Amino acid sequence: MNFLTNAAADLLFTLRMFRKNPSFSLVAVLSLALGIGASSAIFSLVYALLVDPYPYKNSERIINISFSDKRGDHGTLWYSIPDFLEIQKASKTLEDVAAREETVLVVTSGLPESVRGVAFSPNAFEHFGVPAMLGRTFVPADIPQPAAPPRIAVLSYLFWQKHFNANTGVIGQTLELNHQPYTVMGVVPPRFTWNDADVYVPMPLTPDARHFVPLMARVKPGLTLDAVSAELQAMSERFAKQNPDLYPKGGFKIHAQRLNDFLLQRFGGTLNVLAAAVGFLLLIACANVSILLLARASARQKEIAVRISLGAGARRVVQQLLTESVVLSLLGGLLGVLLAYRGVGAIVALMPQYSVPHEAAIQVNGQVVLFTFAVSVLTGILFGMAPALQLAKTDVNRTMQESGRGTTANSRGGRTHSLLIVAEIALTMILLVGAGVAIRGFLAMSRTPLGYQPENVLTVNLNLIAGHYGTWEKRAIFFRNVVESLRTIPGVKAATLTETAVPPRIGFNTDFEIAGQPKAVKQKTRVGLIASDYFSTLGIPLLQGRLQSEAEIQRAGRFAVINEEMARRYWPSGRDPIGVRIQVPELKLNVPDIFIPPTGDQWFEIIGVVGTARNQGLQDKPDPAIYIPYTMALVPGSVFLLKTEGDPHNIIRAVRERVRAIDADQPVTEVRTLDEVLADYERAYPRFSATLFSVFAFVGLLLAATGLYSVISYTVSRRTHEFGIRMALGAQRTDVLRLVLGLTAALTAAGVAIGLAGSLALNRIIARYVAAWDPNDPIAYIAVSLVLGAVALLACWLPARRAIEIQPMLALRHE
Repeated sequence: MNFLTNAAADLLFTLRMFRKNPSFSLVAVLSLALGIGASSAIFSLVYALLVDPYPYKNSERIINISFSDKRGDHGTLWYSIPDFLEIQKASKTLEDVAAREETVLVVTSGLPESVRGVAFSPNAFEHFGVPAMLGRTFVPADIPQPAAPPRIAVLSYLFWQKHFNANTGVIGQTLELNHQPYTVMGVVPPRFTWNDADVYVPMPLTPDARHFVPLMARVKPGLTLDAVSAELQAMSERFAKQNPDLYPKGGFKIHAQRLNDFLLQRFGGTLNVLAAAVGFLLLIACANVSILLLARASARQKEIAVRISLGAGARRVVQQLLTESVVLSLLGGLLGVLLAYRGVGAIVALMPQYSVPHEAAIQVNGQVVLFTFAVSVLTGILFGMAPALQLAKTDVNRTMQESGRGTTANSRGGRTHSLLIVAEIALTMILLVGAGVAIRGFLAMSRTPLGYQPENVLTVNLNLIAGHYGTWEKRAIFFRNVVESLRTIPGVKAATLTETAVPPRIGFNTDFEIAGQPKAVKQKTRVGLIASDYFSTLGIPLLQGRLQSEAEIQRAGRFAVINEEMARRYWPSGRDPIGVRIQVPELKLNVPDIFIPPTGDQWFEIIGVVGTARNQGLQDKPDPAIYIPYTMALVPGSVFLLKTEGDPHNIIRAVRERVRAIDADQPVTEVRTLDEVLADYERAYPRFSATLFSVFAFVGLLLAATGLYSVISYTVSRRTHEFGIRMALGAQRTDVLRLVLGLTAALTAAGVAIGLAGSLALNRIIARYVAAWDPNDPIAYIAVSLVLGAVALLACWLPARRAIEIQPMLALRHE
């Protein structure tokens, strides 16, 4: 009871002290709120992505199977259906194996609407182990083999909400897809978003060696990824010997990778760097509060001496002072949670699309609140303990006899203040340099020469319904009719299509051979399958020769155009590539739904050279590229590019109407401009890093300025008597100003020097994880040093003015 009584009394006294000195309380609480709020928001991100990213059964053992080959290619490995079934049956390292494939589904009741469909092997839902929210999911018993699978569907949560208005009576209803009735079996929970599908349907497991699927597998408990990789390596090599055209040529290596590691391989480094940055910010906030507590402790020495002289024990004094610091921290933590709620939403809005698994629930939850509470209490105890113990050991007689005329320049408290402010400036320097490097990296990427003109170019995806246009001739005619119709839309200056070359990327990479030349090691080129007007639509200049004509494109003429990078690399010293023949062997495909011309070989005559456009993103240098008619390999989906006179968004409705006029069942999908493609995909990662680093650095700079202001103000107030004596003995105001500015300069210089060294070391580490990060950017280091110096001078301006305005007679009587 005595403890509770003392605690209640301490709490009431704490509140009175806060009311007595509201500026101190407000600055301390806001400092902690900013640090704890930012760290709580980032912890929410870390928890959602690393601790609890998936709702699936034993998700930590779900893996992705990828490959790398001698040519430098890498990606997810796809297996034929017979090989998948063998792995499923014979693997000794995998607990279970399922398969999936994306499929084009169109809601054909009413206006056609494309939905993202995924076909699952019969055991897929058992593999994931997530029960349906409504109804049930299909199981192997629902899908007899080898008959065609029944027309049943499982809906995603979002599709159920959008198309069925969250009707709980949806089970058993009919959904018309591709003009076929599908019976709705169930609805999955909100966090089941595999492949971001709208509808899940059964996959036909016909023994077709040309039918490829990526696998979904779970490792058996206790087995390593190396064991899985070794087993799959042996099996895959055997499959490749049986069907050499179906697997990577020239040898390949299998990599088993945990699902989360695979999905976060581009964003994971950024996440780790942000966690480190917010840790620095929290340390800056804590250092700021510690400076404030130490300064207040020095000002309360006489108060504590009086309390001790009246009988208060050291333990009682420590309890009171710790109560004050812990209450401050809890208030800062409470406000920090409120900031985190707003901050998490802002961070999620900034995140690049598809950078993290959509199953992750990024939010402030109970674990985040517990983390915030723990950080708050720990901060209050750690940074309140030092001043509390210092005051508890107050020498009563000495303190009561002091007149306050001493200087703190050489005192332990003064040294502690100085060390804390140097550490705060150093940490702020590291944050600011990080922000400077990130911003300059983003600006450099924004100014990267593209080699093409994305302005006023609209991209429109057309994914054909399964079974439609089932021959080379029918598909070629359909695409030709669509592009010709789009060219006649008012406001359209040019229109074309491509199957692989939507800038700034070309997705088809292959070996090639030049007639009459020995083949070099790793001789590769990117292949753009294009229609006529491709280069004029994108503003890519013709440098030499000519381009393919419409007639040559339609008859799949063996004529090719290469980019300047390819000409420079394989025809150096100004040699002329025009008229040279080049072979692209991987165009001879034996894959369902990809149609090749009925006649002709894979040798192409080079007829022109065009400017080099970005073809593997904005961060890597462009590769050699060859452009050939899209009719050489007609895939089920193409991207149409339309150059407009004004805003491309104004023609979207007309585009849909023109496509519907040609095929009433065919919807268009993923309509966006090339500028939006650059903003949402290519520039999104550096923009995300630059924005968050800038916010953290600005907050850190604000806190450091506050801390420096507090230290200088405290020093000036403690040295008032000293300054009075100096001025009485003839010192000028400039001499006093020099003393104050000298202290500021010394602290700032020490912090900047330590921060520069730390930045140089840390930025080299960060460059390994974050793309477009230049650890040796001199402008960033110089600019940040100047900014920090300017802010330091600004922070000490008011204390310095107070110092030079001291009246000597008043200062000599100062207590």
